[in-house]
Amino acid sequence: MDDCIYTVIKEIGSGGTSRVYEAHCYELKRSVALKVVDLRGVEERTVEQYRKEIEILTTLPCNEYIITLFKWEETMNAMYMVMELGQIDLASIIHEQKRKPLDMIFIMNYWKQMVNAVWYTHRAKIIHSDLKPSNFVLARGKLKLIDFGIANIIANDTTNIYREQQSTTCPQNHYYVQREGIKWGALVMFGH
Repeated sequence: MDDCIYTVIKEIGSGGTSRVYEAHCYELKRSVALKVVDLRGVEERTVEQYRKEIEILTTLPCNEYIITLFKWEETMNAMYMVMELGQIDLASIIHEQKRKPLDMIFIMNYWKQMVNAVWYTHRAKIIHSDLKPSNFVLARGKLKLIDFGIANIIANDTTNIYREQQSTTCPQNHYYVQREGIKWGALVMFGH
């Protein structure tokens, strides 16, 4: 990809048509997340979701609460995305914390970072549409929002957002129903 040399260390995730690897990028001189999407036999709307994710990540100004996309490339059979590497996702952190007494400082720290990430995306007129603990990763000490595959870019004249029907291709987890899709701009109502 782009004449860069990568050493794949291990697979760290997979789903649908993609696999994510921890890799070392010699050009960036750091470990990265290398997302490889197999495009063979994939429906065009799935390809468009990945393209939209790339568009969102490349147009969002750099922010400490959004995962960084360093580079990407699309070929006939695959799409490659080189991103900032997260060490652990929030779902795993929460699972580990269940064994310990409730720590309000821990909760407030991560909650503030989550709200900042959502506020930032809303301010950039983007609705993530899949907020859940596994879509936040800890990277270099900060909680960062990932996976903008089903996100939506909101037109400037939009006053509210609703869904006419539940998506069958990307159903929401019933434990984490997206409030941002019910009433857009909720954070604005609270002074942000």
